Amino acid sequence: MAAATSKAARNKPAVGHASLTEDERQLLKWSPAFRLAQFQKVNEGTDREVLENKLLYIDSIAIDGGEILDAMRVNPKLTWEMVMDLFLGDPVDGYTSTFHRLGDINYPEHFWRAIIENERQKLY
Repeated sequence: MAAATSKAARNKPAVGHASLTEDERQLLKWSPAFRLAQFQKVNEGTDREVLENKLLYIDSIAIDGGEILDAMRVNPKLTWEMVMDLFLGDPVDGYTSTFHRLGDINYPEHFWRAIIENERQKLY
């Protein structure tokens, strides 16, 4: 019985921090100034204030306000891509975010995956 339990635990997919690559983990260490600079790189020509407001919105509602966690509590099987779509697109599995207008900018590589899996870590 113990062998079956341990085998099941090994076959469970990695989630949260365990699922992140080193590059994705590095994103979680970005300072606010460095993060803004990275967003400016992938959004050339976009006003700095627009980017700052979007980042503040993501921080205050998705992270501090718990919308990412709420979505994963409603359906723990949501993938990070599905959670990202809550903020950038249409409803996913009946859950609609309060976010609007976040789909009109570009995001640095790994941004959403790192942020979402970091939030998922709080469920464990």
